[in-house]
Amino acid sequence: GVIMTVNTEVFVGQPVPAEEADRITAEFADIGLNADVRVAPPLRSLGEVALVIFAALPFQQFVSQLASDFADDAYARLKAFVTKVLHGKPGDASTGAVAEGEPEAKQVLVLQDTATGIRVVLEPDLPAESFRQLLTLDLTKFKFGPLHYDLTRGRWRSELDEQG
Repeated sequence: GVIMTVNTEVFVGQPVPAEEADRITAEFADIGLNADVRVAPPLRSLGEVALVIFAALPFQQFVSQLASDFADDAYARLKAFVTKVLHGKPGDASTGAVAEGEPEAKQVLVLQDTATGIRVVLEPDLPAESFRQLLTLDLTKFKFGPLHYDLTRGRWRSELDEQG
C-alpha cells in the first residue's frame, strides 16, 4: 500500500546540532511522519526533564496508518522508533553535562494528539506491551493528559483524570 505521510510538528527542548535535527527528521520519516523539526523551550510541566522531544500529530490517524503499513509489527516499529529518537546513536546518550551527584535527566518523547489535545509521554525503555496498547488506545476516553504508562498496573493512565 501507499505509505501516507502524516504531517507533524516536532519541537526539541534544547538546541541540537543540525545532524541531530536531521536524524530526528529521518526517524520520523521512517515511520511515516513528515516532521517539521524546530527548537522550542520544553513545556513547563516537564521542566525537570532535560530533553523533551514534543510532536503534535493526529494520533488516531498515525496509529491506524502504522497498523495498516506494518500490521503485526506495528508496535515493534513504534517501540524501535521511540528508542531511536530518544537514544540516538549508541554512545551518544549524554547530550548535556551532568553535574556530579545529580540524577541524569532522561529524555522523553511527548506525542500530542491534535484532535483531543491529549499528550502521551513516551519514556525510553517502555515494555513492548505499552506500545501494543498504544496502537488501540482510545484517547477520547480521557479528559486530561498527560498519559503515562504505569508499569505496576500495566496500562496507560492519566493521573489528572483519576483525581477528578
